[in-house]
Amino acid sequence: MKLIALITIEVHARDITDILSKTCFSPNSFEWKKQLRFKASLQGESLECTVDQTNTSFPYGYEYQGNNGRLVVTALTDRCYMTLTTAMHLKKGGAPQGPAGTGKTETVKDLGKGLAKFVLVFNCS
Repeated sequence: MKLIALITIEVHARDITDILSKTCFSPNSFEWKKQLRFKASLQGESLECTVDQTNTSFPYGYEYQGNNGRLVVTALTDRCYMTLTTAMHLKKGGAPQGPAGTGKTETVKDLGKGLAKFVLVFNCS
């Protein structure tokens, strides 16, 4: 399972690297800024990790996720990530909408994995 998750992540990274090499010519390029970026910085005596996307920055959660699978990341998944991280930055909520079985819950859970945050799903129907 771990190997499949690593391959899934690396295939997405390869595709993004290919896109960035053709379209991104500045660290301020939107193509670069829209990616989930992990940044480590020294804060006094401790090393702090943050997750950045567009104009948002979140502390890395260090939540242990276990050896579970990863979602295949598409362009739509990236857009959902941007919308949800911007909503969280603005202290708002997000509610992906669409037909059943299209991956809305899995997308939110996968973003939680990227931020290393605990995600709990409630079905209130």
